[in-house]
Amino acid sequence: MKRALSIIAIVFVFIAIFLGFRYYQDTYQSTEAYTMIPEKVPPKVQTKDDSAKVIVGSYSYNYKFKFVTKSGKEQTMKYELNGENVKPFKPGAYAKAEISKTRINKGPNYVNKNEVPSKALEKLN
Repeated sequence: MKRALSIIAIVFVFIAIFLGFRYYQDTYQSTEAYTMIPEKVPPKVQTKDDSAKVIVGSYSYNYKFKFVTKSGKEQTMKYELNGENVKPFKPGAYAKAEISKTRINKGPNYVNKNEVPSKALEKLN
């Protein structure tokens, strides 16, 4: 009986480690990706929290970016730019971000067109 419980406990530990590692990879393991800011600026709306309550004094621009990695892999992600005195991104500009499979971990920050790798630039235009 003790042996069976020990084996079950070991299996649970391995499953937990595997799932934790997979979650970490999907959420935090980032790759460098590039995007071109859309020409159409999204409407400025009041910022809402996770429970859909309006945050007084805060406004947002909700973007949908098509990111392209250095290798040419494409990934579409949503991004909310918010704050009290928020200004939209400059339309047509290029930006770089660190993205994972599920979210944007760092950025997006403006870059010059000549800093964008050729494979990414080809797919963005």
